[in-house]
Amino acid sequence: MKTAEQYKKLTICEFTKAAEIYETDHAGIYEMCKDDYPYIESELSRIEYQDLLDCGCGTGPMISLLHEKDSTKHYVGLDLTPRMIEVAEAKNLLGVEWVVGDCDNAGFNVEKLEAARKFRMHLVAKK
Repeated sequence: MKTAEQYKKLTICEFTKAAEIYETDHAGIYEMCKDDYPYIESELSRIEYQDLLDCGCGTGPMISLLHEKDSTKHYVGLDLTPRMIEVAEAKNLLGVEWVVGDCDNAGFNVEKLEAARKFRMHLVAKK
């Protein structure tokens, strides 16, 4: 049985390969996740928040979508895979922080955030 660290290394390896095609029609995981975006947007529209943390943000498609609708909010995209964050950073979205890190040990105080939603990706919003 693999350890958590071994799974993280495997994840980084696989998603490094996928980073270039992550937001295309050739990336199965993105295709699966983007079907959830309207639901996620709907849920987030029900709460007031100023800060949003996207754990496992990949190349940042969800943050890009939310930023396009409201660029006044503070968005943080967190992903384990450095190449995913590099691709996200290339989008040059003002007011967005991109962080390479482990969602389990990133040091964010989720208890202080206004709302936490778990989807295929993890979003946390704070007033």
